[in-house]
Amino acid sequence: MDLKHKLHQYYGVCVEECPDRNAIVSDYDCEGGPKEGHRGKIRSSWFVAFPTFPLVGRCMPYEADDMFSDKPLKLCADPPCKLMREATGMPTSAQEVCGLKRDKTSAYWLLDEPDDEVKEGWKSEAGGTISEAVLAERVRLAKEGGGLNCNLTVLRDTRVRLMTSDSERTALHHLLTQYTGTTFRVG
Repeated sequence: MDLKHKLHQYYGVCVEECPDRNAIVSDYDCEGGPKEGHRGKIRSSWFVAFPTFPLVGRCMPYEADDMFSDKPLKLCADPPCKLMREATGMPTSAQEVCGLKRDKTSAYWLLDEPDDEVKEGWKSEAGGTISEAVLAERVRLAKEGGGLNCNLTVLRDTRVRLMTSDSERTALHHLLTQYTGTTFRVG
């Protein structure tokens, strides 16, 4: 399918005002049905992945900064985490409750209650053999351990970035959608 054919099959939805990121835009049937050569309503609603701004009667999406998690996880970098020989072993101090290898925080120990992503990471890195008792003790020690002996606190934050599928990541697609993406018509 060539670019001219793709642009000819443009699909838009008229809205009162440009939607913000994470909005749901309801679709509708046109009065009198679709015009000749045009298709009708494709689905009942559309998810808006990017924030939009009005430009020449259209809502133009733009790629905003990455979204971050609500609460970053505090970790201690100095002194470093006391790595246990066995990843599934029972910790005896907060300094033995380490971060994850996959995000390179395993040398740091937790100063906050871990979120679900960290708990799942512990399970994954232990090959699924970590017991619920060990997980519960890690959570307890991280919550209660505090940072009294911590000389350097670091934050672990999660970024969320919306990505397209691999099949859509062509240079032309990237160029066309970097600033425009899916459009909605204002009117």
